[in-house]
Amino acid sequence: MHSLSINIILILIACFLPYFYNLIIRYAAVDQSTSAREYVSNSSRHQRLAQRANAVRQDSFEGLPLFIAAILVADYLVLSDWVVFILGVGYLIFRMAYGICYLMGWSPLSRTLWILATACPVLMLLLSMQFF
Repeated sequence: MHSLSINIILILIACFLPYFYNLIIRYAAVDQSTSAREYVSNSSRHQRLAQRANAVRQDSFEGLPLFIAAILVADYLVLSDWVVFILGVGYLIFRMAYGICYLMGWSPLSRTLWILATACPVLMLLLSMQFF
């Protein structure tokens, strides 16, 4: 498979992560007819799981631009396909593990996983610059 196809798949998976957390918010909602946004914005009906899923969802959206930019820059500057693949998959694994730990309330571990996930695209960009 061409490296660009793999990069697109990595980007698509990263883009769908926030929507997975949206499903958790919908599942936690008492009234299934309300949207996730309505449920989370209604402060009197917040549940702990929905609050945490909302925070992870927002954080996932916030991390997307850095990841997408790193993948595209690495591909444009012809960084090794294996490096892009390993760091891209690492980002996804760390983000998923971060989400699980954050939902469970495991703060120290979730912070560490967030740092590791953020380090993957940053390292990709640094390697693209041939900084190291």
